[in-house]
Amino acid sequence: MAEACLANKIHYIDIADARRFVCDISRLNESAVKQGVSIVSGAGALPTISSAVLARTAPGFATIEECHICIAPGHQIQRGIAIVRAGFESLGADFPQLADGRWHSTFSGNHHRLCELGHPVGKREVCDFDVPDLELWPQRVQGIRTVTFGTGLQPRLLQKGLNAWAHLFRFMRQLGKTHIAKWGHKLAEIWPGGSPHGGMSVTIRGTNQDGRRISLKWEALGLNGSGPDIAAAPAAALALKIIRGEPVTNGAYPSWNTVSLEEILSSLDNEPVVTSTLVTPD
Repeated sequence: MAEACLANKIHYIDIADARRFVCDISRLNESAVKQGVSIVSGAGALPTISSAVLARTAPGFATIEECHICIAPGHQIQRGIAIVRAGFESLGADFPQLADGRWHSTFSGNHHRLCELGHPVGKREVCDFDVPDLELWPQRVQGIRTVTFGTGLQPRLLQKGLNAWAHLFRFMRQLGKTHIAKWGHKLAEIWPGGSPHGGMSVTIRGTNQDGRRISLKWEALGLNGSGPDIAAAPAAALALKIIRGEPVTNGAYPSWNTVSLEEILSSLDNEPVVTSTLVTPD
């Protein structure tokens, strides 16, 4: 699709969050510059919102050492087979992650843990998944030593099942993940419980200008099923910039600092989405 747009001199924006697809879109950069178009990948929650949070809050830091990103979708939302299939097909797959200044191997579905967001989202269970931020933050934030990302499912029993499938897929890679994803999609649609509320958090740790260690946590809560709108907002904001004739860099690149946090949130003015920022001593 990106190559077809490029060949016809049409701007291209996607909300992909597959690490290799987003990070490697730059292979089209030379052609995009010659054609005078923008080929932008990852204009969803990751890495667009996370990088916008960084741009907005970075002046408060002298050094940045850690970034921890969490996305906790609500269960009672509309979901398509594509996102379910993408999640299932990545389960058990190895990927590198920076921790304490060294690259370590983990896999999708590993490191089951809790992520706490504001009311009414609350505590959610998440696990590792591979996203562009795990590669882009170490490339673009000097001195950062740890970058993590976690996401998961509701209710708790579905999350436990996700973890179990991740370990199973590591030993039985021949299992038909696409077929299983279709059943998982149907099961999620009828599974009772859960909440229509979801959210995202970006936690940045480091030192402030006085040399004191601080932790900054930015949150966006999507209430009453509006969580997917948060993921779509950056692409909408970027499309509006192009339509209005505002400056957008020509070329092919991951969507890092393509729109500001204010521009993203303005696309959500009519949605039940609330945000907050909390800075505490670390």
